[in-house]
Amino acid sequence: MRLILNVYTNETFSEVKRVCEAERVRIPYRVGIYVAQTLDQVDDITDEKQILKVVTSSTAQITKVIKATFKVSEAELECVDIGEMYDVAMDLYRYAIEKFSSLKGDNSPNVGAAAGI
Repeated sequence: MRLILNVYTNETFSEVKRVCEAERVRIPYRVGIYVAQTLDQVDDITDEKQILKVVTSSTAQITKVIKATFKVSEAELECVDIGEMYDVAMDLYRYAIEKFSSLKGDNSPNVGAAAGI
């Protein structure tokens, strides 16, 4: 998995200050637990609208993941395009679904359905 996030010079998003790349998502433990709990509350984990609802209700946790994964500062977050961050957040949830599905331990119908189990 290769993730890319651009940090722009200012809020006009006309010039890239730096390109942040990561080979994998870095999820702090407590954030991972939160992600698992929010995914378990979704009726259809394959529905993009429901995932978007989870993403928008998880901004503090997603911010922690973005900062840990891309090593960006709080100030740099002001110059990140929300569309690009949304793509990364969706990748985060897809990654979490994949990892939790590989565990197969909690019998959650959502996790199993998302993984095709």
